[in-house]
Amino acid sequence: MRRIGLTGAMFALLLFGTSAGAYAQQDNQDKEHGNKHDKQNKDEKDKKKADKDKGDADAQNKQQAAQAQQALQAQQAQQQALQAQQAQAAQAAQQHPPQAQPAIPPGRQRAQHGAASQPNGQLIDQQRQQQAAQHQQELARQQEQIRLQQQQNQASQQQLAQQQIAIEQQRASQYQNNLDQQLRVIQAQNAQLEQQNRRSQYQAQQQYAQALQEQQQRLRNERNYDYNGDPFYRTTYTYRYTIDGQSRRTNRYGAAVLRQAVNYGYDQGYRAGEADRMDHWGYKYRDAFAYRDANYGYSGRYVAQSDYNYYFRQGFRRGYEDAYYRRAKYGRRSNGKTTIFSVTISGILNLRVIR
Repeated sequence: MRRIGLTGAMFALLLFGTSAGAYAQQDNQDKEHGNKHDKQNKDEKDKKKADKDKGDADAQNKQQAAQAQQALQAQQAQQQALQAQQAQAAQAAQQHPPQAQPAIPPGRQRAQHGAASQPNGQLIDQQRQQQAAQHQQELARQQEQIRLQQQQNQASQQQLAQQQIAIEQQRASQYQNNLDQQLRVIQAQNAQLEQQNRRSQYQAQQQYAQALQEQQQRLRNERNYDYNGDPFYRTTYTYRYTIDGQSRRTNRYGAAVLRQAVNYGYDQGYRAGEADRMDHWGYKYRDAFAYRDANYGYSGRYVAQSDYNYYFRQGFRRGYEDAYYRRAKYGRRSNGKTTIFSVTISGILNLRVIR
């Protein structure tokens, strides 16, 4: 009887231990699932916050750049009016030169000597001399006015250049701060690509993250950049381009940055399209982090960040399409290097010369 009781107690203890272990294992699985869910929520919050901060910074930079551009356009219009006034003054001087007295033939000198001594002849000569003197004084006054206006325009140009420099310094600082946050977001998305077993896209995105880190280091080394020695801020705007129906102006340095944006965008788009094709993934260029970021190659100078992002994405979409469908519609790839056709860049930018 005692042996039966002991056997029953051991069986109950074994059953209880097995149930407790099962419950503990279930609790651990629930806890791991909860931690994984919390991490995903945190990554999504970080991504939304990064997109919101970037949008706010883009809007502020766009407004400041528009104000500086309007002031510069007004100054250029004033300078053109001054040049027109100067041309009119020069033309007036050519049309009304000081009148010289006509030469007197030798045979008539004695006859006219008496007439010249008449009071009427002296009065006419005096009037002519006074008119010539007044004309010279008026030309001198106009030239002095033009000189003073040119000095004012030069001072105004320097003031506008300093305002533009201050805007771009602030823009570069904001972009450097945003880079830190963007790098955190891209690491979170890389983890998602690993879970989806998208190895090719994971490698492409890792390369983009490395490129952003190198760009961040270059910007840190340029914290003492010599803006005053940069010829961009002393060069007149000579090109016009349009984004979303709004006209903008820039010079040859800004135009070069816009071309760079299209080139870099095409290259990164080609990499992303090729990776999605190799991973047997759908045609989804908007999901690529490089497309959403669109800042590779941007330094914070010469053009607004929103303008750079726009033209980067234009190039990205075309590069993605060429690589995904294995064709050379907008550019080509040879020996591992991508090249976008010049006609494609011209069609995207549509730069117009200001006359």
